[in-house]
Amino acid sequence: MRKITLTLLLTLTTAFGFTETVVLSTQPAATTDLLKVPEKPELKVSDKKDWFAYLKMVASDSYPEKVKDLVPGFGLGFRVAQKSHALDISINGARGQGWGRGIRNYSWSFPKASYLYYFNPSREQSFYLGGGFAWERLQTKGGTKFLGISSNAVLGLEMFRKAGFRTFLELNVNQPTIARSTTGPFPGPLAEISVGAGF
Repeated sequence: MRKITLTLLLTLTTAFGFTETVVLSTQPAATTDLLKVPEKPELKVSDKKDWFAYLKMVASDSYPEKVKDLVPGFGLGFRVAQKSHALDISINGARGQGWGRGIRNYSWSFPKASYLYYFNPSREQSFYLGGGFAWERLQTKGGTKFLGISSNAVLGLEMFRKAGFRTFLELNVNQPTIARSTTGPFPGPLAEISVGAGF
């Protein structure tokens, strides 16, 4: 009987000791897990997009001596920027009915490549200045025709630069420079005002 009692006591003591050890060893871990505040994932602030494609509406003068004769047009382009600098490549066209004899005025350029410099590249809106070259064809109501390389100067304001949707207002002055073929007097500079939007 003593052997049985002693065996039962040892068994119970061992069992309680083992259980207590398990509870003590697991309780701090469970408490730590319950009190631990889950870490929030770090929010990565993405840099503003450094490129966008755009559509622009253009109003250009049809003949240098008569700025009042405006010709509507449009353009499609792609602009990629790196800090203060940007490269703009586009295709542009304008066509309208001129006054007088009814000769149609038109101009198109493709490709048109311009270098742009932003004065405030880190701000939401920035003025920019630039210039470039284009392969251009034009006809004025005076009968002048030109096909060749035109040089251009551009002054603009780009807005919403840190958003996904951008707009810009731009003044272009194009000067036919090197003619492959020309008819009539060599054309003077042509001015364009455009409003564009892109993503």
